[in-house]
Amino acid sequence: MAGFIQLVGPGAPTVGTKDNPRVVALDMNDTLKFLPDSVTVAKGETIRFVLTNHGEAVHEFQVGDAAKVEADEVDGVIVVEKDEDDPGSTHHVDYTFDGDGPYSFACHEPGHYENGMKGVIVLT
Repeated sequence: MAGFIQLVGPGAPTVGTKDNPRVVALDMNDTLKFLPDSVTVAKGETIRFVLTNHGEAVHEFQVGDAAKVEADEVDGVIVVEKDEDDPGSTHHVDYTFDGDGPYSFACHEPGHYENGMKGVIVLT
């Protein structure tokens, strides 16, 4: 069992910063979709993506520059990845959206991206 706590209130670091990323839960399952498949973020905001695999297939999660995510170009800076999200597992990835975008996220396990396992980041 894993849990994540979002600190808010007086004395807590501002939510959406590197010291206190805003938590966004994403579900991965055997329909080859992310739920939700769209996340709205503010420029400069840090998000902690909490990734839970509720399916039976292994998944991965990439987030970053949309063209590089589409091309499966993981470099650990512009595009970061959590690989091998086994069935029943929960992991997290922190990412700061400090550029102009566009941004996206995806799973590039064989056949997953091609069958729609991707999502968009809406930058505000």
